[in-house]
Amino acid sequence: MDAPAATTRAEALCGPEIVLLGDAWEHVQLERDALLEISKSGDLVKVPQKLAALISHLAFMQNRAVMVFGERRETLLALIKKTNDSTSRWNALALEDRRDALLGEWPSLVETISDIGRQFPPEALVSSSEASFVLPPVVPTLQVKFVHPPKLEVGKPSEVRFRLIGPGKIPVVPDQLHTTHTEKLHALLLDPSFADYHHAHPQPTEVPGEYAFTFIPNVAGPYRMWLDVMPVATGRGEFPIADLEKIPRPIAKAPAPGAAVTVATSGKYRARLELPGGELSFGNVGSIRVVLEENGKPLSRLEPLMGAFAHVVGFADDFQSILHIHPTGTMPVAGQLGGPQVDFQLRPLQPGWLRLYFQYQVDGGVRLAAFVVPVTVK
Repeated sequence: MDAPAATTRAEALCGPEIVLLGDAWEHVQLERDALLEISKSGDLVKVPQKLAALISHLAFMQNRAVMVFGERRETLLALIKKTNDSTSRWNALALEDRRDALLGEWPSLVETISDIGRQFPPEALVSSSEASFVLPPVVPTLQVKFVHPPKLEVGKPSEVRFRLIGPGKIPVVPDQLHTTHTEKLHALLLDPSFADYHHAHPQPTEVPGEYAFTFIPNVAGPYRMWLDVMPVATGRGEFPIADLEKIPRPIAKAPAPGAAVTVATSGKYRARLELPGGELSFGNVGSIRVVLEENGKPLSRLEPLMGAFAHVVGFADDFQSILHIHPTGTMPVAGQLGGPQVDFQLRPLQPGWLRLYFQYQVDGGVRLAAFVVPVTVK
């Protein structure tokens, strides 16, 4: 498990998506691939920027390589230094537009990066995006305790104020939480009919360990909150659950749908869900793709939302199991637009029907598309 480490100036180009050591490793490989592609057919002026990002991600890995010691650590430090020492030569070749010479340098870079990866145990290189389907689900270490019972009225703003409690009944403050997709906390709310989904971001109050947010219920009845949080102490995302009102047992959930729902419209926007692998199966990694249109034409104006072009939260029919997944690939940079398709990977935790809530942003407005897909058992 990654140990907390102070951010250094060498890590300045690591964005908020770099939380775990595995996240940095994932981006080292993405920057490597981008350098190869740019050198073949792109603008070589972009090479220094990509190299700087690669070096920043390597610094992040070096500073958190507490599980690498002895001879392996000496090898790791030598490999990273070799890469650092070569950047001035590579930058010069790029700025002189010496494409063939630059292409001749990259086999050495590819080999060096592969050697860097081999110095780490495989489990240390699991990224945040992979953890949800590579590692087993986490039993929450944190608890949610409401300061006072939330008062929920349809159509009216409702404040939710709670305490976040860690092991030993100690209040958990923001510095003890990783930032994941631009926020410390993600509150995911849903009613048992699966009709009214909300995604909010609780903020700390003046009381240490206390957080609050406001949302507007659109249906009568109870709501359940899943808090998406990653403690620094564990480096693993978890979902402590709290019911905003008492939910009668057995839970009166929505009846099972008669068929999959793969198309959702919102005004002039249309979202279509595709399953590139043909189906989703229980316990196995699968893929989903959402294709977006505006007035019947491909929508390529997706704006970054919480550091990504879209977000998907999935709930199983048990009204307990949850997935919070982000698109594959790199996070967008300032000014970059996305679409018309967004791809995700996930591992369903339960067979049956999976409700997927897809959020995206266009022209400053956040929109929601709801899908329902079956999860088979192989």
